[in-house]
Amino acid sequence: MRRYIRVNNKILIIIVTVIIFSLAAGVVLSLEEQTAFALQVKKSSPNVTASVDNTFPVQNSIVNITVTGPAGAEVRIVCHYKSGDTYYSGMIQSNERTIIPVLVGLAEPGYAVSVDVSVISDKIYTTQTMFIPQ
Repeated sequence: MRRYIRVNNKILIIIVTVIIFSLAAGVVLSLEEQTAFALQVKKSSPNVTASVDNTFPVQNSIVNITVTGPAGAEVRIVCHYKSGDTYYSGMIQSNERTIIPVLVGLAEPGYAVSVDVSVISDKIYTTQTMFIPQ
């Protein structure tokens, strides 16, 4: 019973994420489509990675998030700042990578900014990275 509840919580979180991204993109999916989409999600893959070029950036600087994955795949990034979330997107290039600049802004010094990365191709792969503003 516990395992079933844990799986359902993960699916619920994924469905909520799909809804948020759909609304942000102006796309409206039915509940059935959202559920089918969520069930395709795979937790990270050996060929999908994300890294940040500066783990300890200063305020008002820019960090570059390098994402690798299949060429042509869509990339969606959510940066979880203390004050709220910020969204970015991009596309994996033919060299199987993309670099997405992220504004650090006036992020709280010392507060770890978690970065969730989704790579969407035939399936959805997720990974994470982080940085700590100084």
